[in-house]
Amino acid sequence: MDTTSIPEPLFWAQTFFAALAVGFALTALIIAWLGHDSRNWLSTKGVIAVSEVHQIPRKTKFFPRIKYEYQVNRRSFHSRIIFIGHFIKTYSEAFSRDMVNNYPQGQDIKVYYNSSYPALSVLEPGINRGIISNLLGKMLICIIVYGLLTPSFLKALINWLPV
Repeated sequence: MDTTSIPEPLFWAQTFFAALAVGFALTALIIAWLGHDSRNWLSTKGVIAVSEVHQIPRKTKFFPRIKYEYQVNRRSFHSRIIFIGHFIKTYSEAFSRDMVNNYPQGQDIKVYYNSSYPALSVLEPGINRGIISNLLGKMLICIIVYGLLTPSFLKALINWLPV
């Protein structure tokens, strides 16, 4: 195998994993920026309209489904965003139940909203380190897979395997 040229399927596989890594990194940066920014958002009163644990069909993954309503300048809004980036992943049943218990239906709550775009709101402002580390972990996996797809690594692997 010539290490100076990359076979086309390998090139496209590497390109795919490189693009995924960049996507995960950009998403982490955007979520970190918005999370940091949300600490300075204005607040208003709101109420929890829906609060339930949703299970992903045929899987043991869960999601806290919480919907809340609030008003800004006499305009009504509703949102499902608990914290910036919470839609990125699924959660354990225990975490989802804890979130639902923290925000029971009918409870009055404090809603933090972006004054430039009041439809963007959260219940918990700030950076969620769990979401950021999840995205950066996925980015790292993509970088490792990209590295494993290099011709020199594959050549070494083929030479190492028993014939």
